[in-house]
Amino acid sequence: MRDNSEYGNENIIEVIGLRKCFSKQVALNDVSFSLKRGRILTVIGPSGSGKTTLLRILCQLETPDSGDVVISGLKLNESKQQNKLLLSKVGLVFQSFNLFPHLTVLDNVTLAYRFAHSKGLGYSNRDGKREAEAVALDLLERVQLKDKADKYPCMLSGGESQRVAIARSLALKPDVLFFDEPTSALDLEMVKKLSALVKQIRDDENNTLVVVTHDINFAKLVSDDVLFLDKGDMVFFGKAGDVFDCDSRNERVQRFFSNSDLFK
Repeated sequence: MRDNSEYGNENIIEVIGLRKCFSKQVALNDVSFSLKRGRILTVIGPSGSGKTTLLRILCQLETPDSGDVVISGLKLNESKQQNKLLLSKVGLVFQSFNLFPHLTVLDNVTLAYRFAHSKGLGYSNRDGKREAEAVALDLLERVQLKDKADKYPCMLSGGESQRVAIARSLALKPDVLFFDEPTSALDLEMVKKLSALVKQIRDDENNTLVVVTHDINFAKLVSDDVLFLDKGDMVFFGKAGDVFDCDSRNERVQRFFSNSDLFK
């Protein structure tokens, strides 16, 4: 957990009065917060609290009923062109990784990069392909998988598949990297390795990361800030130390943590 001062005071994400309903079910109810650049935010709360809905809205997979979202100075749903530009500012690591099974690890990482730059950089030619592969190999080295570049997803462990998915998301140099339940398929040792990698990503390029997780142990390991949702309400937003400190919790947060082995 670090002081914002070493990264300045720039808000990379601003969420104002966000509301989303599914039929008569309120998924998000007037959620507002802002996140500084270079921070790791974990979004926690009980099942059905609105965590995944928030993530899907921030990644343009759901449309809010009302409220504003601004990422890297770009306002969501201001225009189709702005939404398209906003997509280039974010990366998403899916819970199920979503690797293409018929492509090698190297091709999985280069695919998004080559597609996004094909018009401007001419990736149909040989030099363009080499450039994309160089970027991918550098990223695979960062996640310690360069030796797996020619393997296929079926030949990887769950932790390795996840690191490939992370490398793929980093290929376009997003301002914000989103994770959906990143520890759901990992054992304790892999959770520790992932927490180190997440913090390394934050530190290396001043990335901002938003992690939706049910895993309170993981949240405590990586969080700079915490957003706690319950039944669509924003119950807490602030520094991680304030929510993990027993004396600072309100009743709804305390009730949630009482079910976690970490706090028994």
